[in-house]
Amino acid sequence: MITLIGTTTSPFVRRVRVVCIEKGLPFTLIPALTDEGQAALREMSPVWKVPVVKFDDGRVVYDSRVILDELCHDGHAPLRERATTPKARVDEENVITMIDEAVLSLVRRFYLGREGANLDVPYLIKERDRAETILKHLDATIHGVHATTWGATVGGFGRAELALVSGLDWFAFRQTFDLSQTPRLEALRAHWHSRPSIAATAPVA
Repeated sequence: MITLIGTTTSPFVRRVRVVCIEKGLPFTLIPALTDEGQAALREMSPVWKVPVVKFDDGRVVYDSRVILDELCHDGHAPLRERATTPKARVDEENVITMIDEAVLSLVRRFYLGREGANLDVPYLIKERDRAETILKHLDATIHGVHATTWGATVGGFGRAELALVSGLDWFAFRQTFDLSQTPRLEALRAHWHSRPSIAATAPVA
């Protein structure tokens, strides 16, 4: 049984939950916002961020990308196989990096705003503008319901699409970005919502 420390709102935790569901891997989710979850998080990870996964063999992994690598290393990945050419691999990783950075920018604004911080300071304005620039770039460069040319060519649901859907759903859930500004991303998000693992892991407070 995999032990996963996280929340039901985090897009990074959601990626792990989706892959576990797709592969039929049982896991226990320890809610990170409880006293038990905070104690487990601080005991297991010096990074103090979610997700954290502990495997049955004792391995503890601190980062969602590395967790997905470990979950899929056996060659039986539930998602589309990773790109096989250097350009396609870079394109896919760049999409994941961009959506991750947009999420992190808006996460910082969201939590600081919830604590009462003034969001109209240069650093936080830059975070907002950086996220908007990233998302509009992604909106202009995706390929239908796929994140990259290679994804559109071979089809299927890959890590880049998973990263996009989980990030976009978080923006909508937390109302941190108006997705009407990025209609092509919104169409991609809507298309993949019928996938059972996506529907089962929708963010909830």
